[in-house]
Amino acid sequence: MCSQLPTRHAMMPKHIYPLQPSTSSASAPPTRMVLALALAALCLLAPGTRGRALAEELPGHNFLGGDYYHFPIDEPLWDGATPFEYCSQYCTLDPRCRAVTLVAAGVQSEFPMCWLKDGNYVVQENPATDSWLKPVYASYRQRDYPGGDFRSIEFLDPAQDPHAGAMQCRRECERDSRCLAFTFVAPGFQSRGGVCWLKDRVGGETYAPGCYSGLVYERQTFSDPDWLPATDPQDAAGSTPPESSLRDVNLPGLDYANFALTTYDPALCLAACEDDPNCRAYTYVAPGQQGRHARCWLKYGVPAQVRNAHTVSGVVR
Repeated sequence: MCSQLPTRHAMMPKHIYPLQPSTSSASAPPTRMVLALALAALCLLAPGTRGRALAEELPGHNFLGGDYYHFPIDEPLWDGATPFEYCSQYCTLDPRCRAVTLVAAGVQSEFPMCWLKDGNYVVQENPATDSWLKPVYASYRQRDYPGGDFRSIEFLDPAQDPHAGAMQCRRECERDSRCLAFTFVAPGFQSRGGVCWLKDRVGGETYAPGCYSGLVYERQTFSDPDWLPATDPQDAAGSTPPESSLRDVNLPGLDYANFALTTYDPALCLAACEDDPNCRAYTYVAPGQQGRHARCWLKYGVPAQVRNAHTVSGVVR
């Protein structure tokens, strides 16, 4: 529910905040070797068609807190890759990961330090850090989902950064089992502080200045392929019916095998998945994207869909 007032919201003042090490008692950390082998093969994500996501990349910002694993980037990267790309794509491969912060070399280590996060972080400006938010947890700028409001929460800080406000609003939504979507209205549009609207149904979306909206994807069922499906690889079979060919769709992550194809036909990748009882889904990558030839990725789970004009994917079982 967005309606603009004539006042302008204040921006967060610039400060530098110290980074804090992880204090969470995480379970076993990700298997770094397995994930690292798959990093170079991730497909480039094409921009979404429903508005620009908020905070997919936040240069000069630190996500403070929510850490469950961290490591120095002290090994050679594939051609042209940056430590920030390595860190963010490492997160893409780990279903637990929601966001990352990369700390510049010389601050915490002689190497860049990658911090993986699963939630409960706050956004703070820091020129020694760059952060990235996994797209399924991003919000969309200047978007509102009209109707369905069952609760509103006013945030009191008039200088709250919209990135931080949208993340806080998402956390409020996730805490309430009724909540399917949310809209955060930036400070100065409906009140002195920001306002978080929790929604129990989702209709269409509208352009709305000052609004940042998002979905709790784990609680959604989608018929429109532009929306992302549920992401839990164990439960995905119940929420993602088999579809053997999804054009312009990438299923990043959960890979257990990959191989080059000298015959450029997605049906060959589909057949390989169908012939392997361990394979639940696949992604075919067009030639020239990950080397000279096409490449087929076989997956033990069903990751979230993202749009990519250079891929064909399918859910087999």
